Amino acid sequence: MLIEFRVKNFRSYRDEQVFSMVASSSISGKTLPENMTKTAVFSNHRLLRSAVIYGPNASGKSNLMEAFGFVRIFVKNSYKREPDSEIPLQPFLLNEVNPNQPAEFEITFVQDGVRYQYGFSADQTRVHDEWLFAYPHGAPQKWFERRITEDLSDYTWYFGPSLKGEKQRLASLSQNALFLSVAATFNHKQLTPVYRWFSQKFRGIRLSEMSNYLELWTANYIHKNHENASLTRHLMRFADIGVKGLKIEAETHSEQNIPQKVLAALPEELRESATSVSGTQLDIQLNHAGEIEKYFDFDDESLGTRRLFALSGPWNNAINEGHILFIDELDASLHPILIKELLLLFNKAMADTEFGGQIIFNTHDVTLLDSAIFRRDQIWFTEKDKQGATHLYPLLDYSPRKNESLVKGYLQGRYGAIPFVEGMLEAF
Repeated sequence: MLIEFRVKNFRSYRDEQVFSMVASSSISGKTLPENMTKTAVFSNHRLLRSAVIYGPNASGKSNLMEAFGFVRIFVKNSYKREPDSEIPLQPFLLNEVNPNQPAEFEITFVQDGVRYQYGFSADQTRVHDEWLFAYPHGAPQKWFERRITEDLSDYTWYFGPSLKGEKQRLASLSQNALFLSVAATFNHKQLTPVYRWFSQKFRGIRLSEMSNYLELWTANYIHKNHENASLTRHLMRFADIGVKGLKIEAETHSEQNIPQKVLAALPEELRESATSVSGTQLDIQLNHAGEIEKYFDFDDESLGTRRLFALSGPWNNAINEGHILFIDELDASLHPILIKELLLLFNKAMADTEFGGQIIFNTHDVTLLDSAIFRRDQIWFTEKDKQGATHLYPLLDYSPRKNESLVKGYLQGRYGAIPFVEGMLEAF
């Protein structure tokens, strides 16, 4: 599970900003207990199952998702980068003091019953620093640390006594690769589980731009195991009066038949995974009932129905396998009541499982500012200052009263993070 994420000097994030999934001790544990889980590996702190982020357009909501995504892909793939290839990150560009300073990231999480704290800093040409702490017995163990020399030509290394196995030979890596990524490719016994958390446990999706691929992914997810269809069928019936069921039929085809516009629109990690379904053409049909029952081609379904189907696969995957799912623009073509149902279903399902799945998303839908859906420590905001830098902060910074109307308070600007539109009509 995700505990905390720190980001600095990445896109609109100039100063260090901290996003936390730790439940606040100032809120009673009896408040929506199904929205939390207790973990002994983090001093019995409660961790949140979900979180929502609000803010005006271009305030940095999507950039937070981009930061998560960059860390995941860089950890997963940096071992195979060409020695002189550029690292695809964009620092904060409105910095007059030092526009060339590296971006910094640190993420704290739980994997296989152990808490880890991993971070690195990098610019577009090289990694500057990298570190990993583990807490296998509660107390911190520094497993390794890598620091760039003052002239940027080499690194100093520290390997803690608790880190066993091959180390020094693996440290002779390209300056644009992460040690964690390289070590995992050599099946380092202690570091591979850490790498696996990044490569397998969390993913990000942008619903408005990835629907075609997600439809294919969900169809494949259901086709591999028909038990995975239960949530999708429930949502289809709940969302669209008259839908009685679905069927997915497979037809073998070549990889070249995957629409190139679909592949081109995908992030790198999803483009790679598209090959897993490249051997099968999946035909999705929903069964509608009126005076007669009939299966409709999926292309004839509404955009909202297709988006809901596309989202149901990753959502179910988060429940069944404990994935952390980051969703940009969750409200794209989905009714607020459907989103509320998805969140309630997720919390109910996770309360009955040992897995540590989490959902983190951004939205403009203020109807979700509801104390029946979210605890006050699950709500976050983004806002830009006059220098164009994003500030990320929790609702709890404003100490809202227990029974305060969060929708009213937000729309009145009590918590910030709303568009400034005064005088817009007069200026037109």
